[in-house]
Amino acid sequence: MKEISILTSFPERISSVVTPAILSSYDVTNARGNVEHQVTVGCNILLIDSESGESIDLYGIGTGQDAGDKAVMKAETAAIKYAYLLSMAISTGDDPEADIRTDENSFAEPQRTAAARPAPSPVPPGSSAPADEDVAVCSGCGREISEKVLNYSMARYKRPLCMECQKKHGRVA
Repeated sequence: MKEISILTSFPERISSVVTPAILSSYDVTNARGNVEHQVTVGCNILLIDSESGESIDLYGIGTGQDAGDKAVMKAETAAIKYAYLLSMAISTGDDPEADIRTDENSFAEPQRTAAARPAPSPVPPGSSAPADEDVAVCSGCGREISEKVLNYSMARYKRPLCMECQKKHGRVA
């Protein structure tokens, strides 16, 4: 493969020479069954101080996936971005690799045993929750449920269900 170097000058008299190289390229099938191109690119970045002649090498790897012709460009953008961010310890204030479910599991309330679980509320299945708005109640069995379980249940099943009742019901489209 032919390598192309790109020279960029910064106002501080630092030049950046970027040399990308395709490391892998293949087709993948996405979750919807469509075929897309997935490309992994490695980028070597040479920063040169034009006044002193000192230089430093940075290296980044990025992967891009697209149904059209943009997989290589996405991969190059990711490789360059991460070469600069990681090599120079630049914080973006976000965490694109964050996994919300892992974080939720890390800070989840401990599971209560059946003996420690509160007795089911006298609210019959299908009726509304008690007047106390801070308490969420399972519409299947009447048990009190946490806000986290309530949010998950509403998003997935469109009604408040405890974890046991969620296992019994199929997902609502």
